[in-house]
Amino acid sequence: MRAAFCIFIVVGSLAAQEHPCVRNFVVPDYPPLARMARLQGKVVMDIEILANGHIGEIKTSGAHRLLRSEAKRNISRWTFGDFPATSKFPLHHRVVFVYKLEGGPRSENHPTYVFRLPDFVEIKTNPPIQNW
Repeated sequence: MRAAFCIFIVVGSLAAQEHPCVRNFVVPDYPPLARMARLQGKVVMDIEILANGHIGEIKTSGAHRLLRSEAKRNISRWTFGDFPATSKFPLHHRVVFVYKLEGGPRSENHPTYVFRLPDFVEIKTNPPIQNW
């Protein structure tokens, strides 16, 4: 009886921690000034998801402020939905954006992306050509 009760508690706890469902998102950009300065890094954002699916408070850390600012601007346009009836708002969730410069220098910015929603976004592009 005690073992069955413990299993019930563990399963119930896991179900309550499901990931929120992203309903709408905007493809992020590698900020041009950050690319020119060859800035890279990981931006960690702790977000509040409101009952209407919009983003409330956003706390950022990591990386350079140009990358943090772009990540915050982007995620503020996301919406979430399909919440379980037992959800208590605001929901708290962590999202990581990784900005990387890879490959040989190019004048054009043609980023590639990896999305593992709702937790992770990677933005990769080539570094710029230095004209000096």
